[in-house]
Amino acid sequence: MATEGAETEDVEFRCCRCGRVEVVCLRKGYHALRLTKEPHPMKPPAPTCPACGAQSWVRVGSTTEYYAWYRRTDVCRVGNHVDDRAVEHVLHPRVPSKREPGTLRLESLSVRACPDHVEQLRTHGMHGFYLLGEPPASD
Repeated sequence: MATEGAETEDVEFRCCRCGRVEVVCLRKGYHALRLTKEPHPMKPPAPTCPACGAQSWVRVGSTTEYYAWYRRTDVCRVGNHVDDRAVEHVLHPRVPSKREPGTLRLESLSVRACPDHVEQLRTHGMHGFYLLGEPPASD
């Protein structure tokens, strides 16, 4: 994809359909992939996803990724994959911090997770917040 002699960099892109992350070698200064057939001087054509065949990519770590991928209701934020069983859980710090006058304090964090990753929210948490309380009783 890069021209000879040009500096390149590896950039991670996420498929918006299945969540697969692919590394694409782009010329320095390129920040996006072209998703249409019209030529664009700063956007090389986007590849198709090897996992699902889609041609819908967002750059990993971008605001676009947040809104296009993580805000979907069928995405498990813990495992970064599509799962229709994902539900929102409210996490809390294990030890609440003191409230300092004139400062803000984050008291909870909402995270969407599939049943396979709920235990990880209990044991490892996310960003210093954990799923507290007893696990639901199994039948």
